[in-house]
Amino acid sequence: MRNKSRKMLHAQGLGRHTEAEITQLACRDIDALAQVLGDAEWFGGASPCGADASAGAFVLACLCEHFDTPLLARAKSHTNLVAYAQRVQHGFFADTERL
Repeated sequence: MRNKSRKMLHAQGLGRHTEAEITQLACRDIDALAQVLGDAEWFGGASPCGADASAGAFVLACLCEHFDTPLLARAKSHTNLVAYAQRVQHGFFADTERL
């Protein structure tokens, strides 16, 4: 299974990068999300859209404090993403405990 996963990641492209490069790419993604979101409440504007389903899950995962990673620190550095994650948590997962 491990070899199959490695081959798939290599074929997809991500497996061709070092761990430091992957972290750098992810941090750039976080910065881009923060910039695109700006002062808006949702990526769709005044109400959630399909992009919020994907972006919201990514941001919540990055802000999961169970894993102390560089992505956690980078996501926390964007106050708009922290507020966005709270809206996503409340709007989509109100009946679950905050991770």
